[in-house]
Amino acid sequence: MSLTFWVIQVLFISVHILNRRTTRTRFHRLFPPCLHQLTLLLSSSAIGRQYVTCSPVELVSLNPPSGQTCGQYMNNFIAFAGGYLTNPDATSGCRFCPVRTTDQLLESGFNIFYDNRWKDVGIVLAFVVFNVSLIYMVCKWLRTNGER
Repeated sequence: MSLTFWVIQVLFISVHILNRRTTRTRFHRLFPPCLHQLTLLLSSSAIGRQYVTCSPVELVSLNPPSGQTCGQYMNNFIAFAGGYLTNPDATSGCRFCPVRTTDQLLESGFNIFYDNRWKDVGIVLAFVVFNVSLIYMVCKWLRTNGER
């Protein structure tokens, strides 16, 4: 029973996390994912402040207007949205990676902030302490009431 509940919970929260940008039902909008243990564990175990290197398949190819280099053409966009160019001095065939750091990926895609990792670990530990305490009290109460 508990394994089934855990699998349902994992499926529910993973669909919720991965589909943040899609239209959701009223129930899914009201569900507080910021307090869900799986979201907090993902947040606290995320690798932050690391540079991302896109594979050739992930790079976006585009051509700048004539007379401009890739760096000149994409400079304002990169300053606003992030990412990096593999060939900023080229005048054609710009290769753009939309993500520069893991922080940028987690914040934009999943609303997870690396700076909150210790707060999230504390919340998960509070959940664990509360659940263990509750189990202990219920077992003690059942054992005491069973003897009467």
